[in-house]
Amino acid sequence: MRSLALYCLSISLSLAALACGDSASPTTSDSETSDTSDSSATSDAQLTVCDMIPGAKFQTVEQFAQGPGGPLAHLSLSFDETEYARDHGDYLEEGMYTCADSTLMGSDANNGEDWTATINEDATMLVIDGSSEYERVDP
Repeated sequence: MRSLALYCLSISLSLAALACGDSASPTTSDSETSDTSDSSATSDAQLTVCDMIPGAKFQTVEQFAQGPGGPLAHLSLSFDETEYARDHGDYLEEGMYTCADSTLMGSDANNGEDWTATINEDATMLVIDGSSEYERVDP
């Protein structure tokens, strides 16, 4: 009976210490908080150009005719995780792409033609096959 009383007293003291904010209670220290925020800042800084492409929308710097004799407009280029869509004014090209070391490589699903694009370091401009310039337009 005496050991049961001591056990109950021990539980009561532990609960009282927790209720009073005893340092033995599980809390997050300032060093743990700063470690977490430091690691997220580091992961943001490690984004590569290729990480910035999925979800990106670009348009041509120049305007082109929308079909034979059509009005002039910027042509669009958009990317998801693995596929792209590129407007040529009179038809839409779609296909798969990959990205490595600031270079995109794509293949038109309709005709199998391949293309290569270089991307600047903040992924705001790209040039396809050395001639078609696109600027990023998504926010």
